[in-house]
Amino acid sequence: MLADHVIARLKAQVPALASRVEGAADLAAVMRTGGMPQVTPAAHVVPAGLTGGKTAPLTGMFRQQVGRLISVVLYFRSRDRRSSRGLDGVGGVIDDIVGAIVGWSPDPTSAGLFELRGCRLVSAAADALVYLIDFVLPDELRITP
Repeated sequence: MLADHVIARLKAQVPALASRVEGAADLAAVMRTGGMPQVTPAAHVVPAGLTGGKTAPLTGMFRQQVGRLISVVLYFRSRDRRSSRGLDGVGGVIDDIVGAIVGWSPDPTSAGLFELRGCRLVSAAADALVYLIDFVLPDELRITP
């Protein structure tokens, strides 16, 4: 599964995350409790869907460009009352995640390499920040009717 490859890549390439990168099941558990990971920075990698692109019908086959979307939910929690510790280095960790994924593909025979779709702050609480980093892996569907 694509998300599993991205999780392994982040664990290997982003030292600040160490072993604190999980998948969609763990994200669901965190959301059920309404909390955040206890130790941060931490991340969850989730499949975010597909985008459809140009089609190119061929004799006996249908071909369409697609984008396989992956999102990284990134958490930072402050470790003191004034929120001055624990939120340092946010930009560096985001840069490290982007650098680990963009231009890479888990399958050397795939149609493309990961591209950055965007990064945005999705939550800012008194003691925590949550970012969403979106990537797309260009690919191609080939269907024989």
